[in-house]
Amino acid sequence: MEGKGFVPKVALVTGGGSGIGRAIALALAARGLSVGVCDILEEKARGVSGEIDKEGGGALPLVGDVSRKPEIEGIFSSLLTEWGQVDVVVNSAGVGGRHAAVDLAEEEWDRVLSVNLKGTFLCCQAAMRHMMVRRRGRLINIASNYGVQGAAQMAHYAASKGGVVALTKSLALECGPYGITVNAVAPGPVDTPMVQRTPEQIQERGSQIPLGRIAVPEDIVGATLFLAVGDSDYITGQILHVNGGVFMP
Repeated sequence: MEGKGFVPKVALVTGGGSGIGRAIALALAARGLSVGVCDILEEKARGVSGEIDKEGGGALPLVGDVSRKPEIEGIFSSLLTEWGQVDVVVNSAGVGGRHAAVDLAEEEWDRVLSVNLKGTFLCCQAAMRHMMVRRRGRLINIASNYGVQGAAQMAHYAASKGGVVALTKSLALECGPYGITVNAVAPGPVDTPMVQRTPEQIQERGSQIPLGRIAVPEDIVGATLFLAVGDSDYITGQILHVNGGVFMP
């Protein structure tokens, strides 16, 4: 079992080339972990890995589509060849988009569910096979408040993140006996490249949040670090909401 003696040394962050994933990858490296930075775009993965290298950390750029099982297997193979273990996996890769449900194309539904939900499952599955043997590990999935409360014109995105919430709880039940914790961080609105907002839209959205501003990627780091490397040994199957008070489940 994991217990108090567990000291994570190697992490994998999917979607690590930008936004929330980048902020988390840099923060984990700053805590002394070697970080596999996975992104579908090679230049993004190499860019963040280069940032970590410049600060004296250990990074490995990894390129792959999380919705494709052979590519996930290749990512984990490269990571294990490089460092021999993986202690923390943060599933941050995700896509979105706005479409009225009545007009939502089947292809768009499939695209979002494939990356956000299937991709999270495939990465957790690959990690579990390694972590169960070692009887230790931490899995953190990036969900969304929309996965709990729903969102107009984002039925596909909300459904995918609701699936991540249910997946997180289900895997926590299966992983618990092996000393592996499985939790999710559910951000509210975040100013990232995935969501195109004008400065006026950012200000307007921020005015609707009790803390008075929209989040930036770094606001999601603290909760993720707590679950990844903090004193969270006895926390599993939980959804930690980080949203400035805009949603209080």
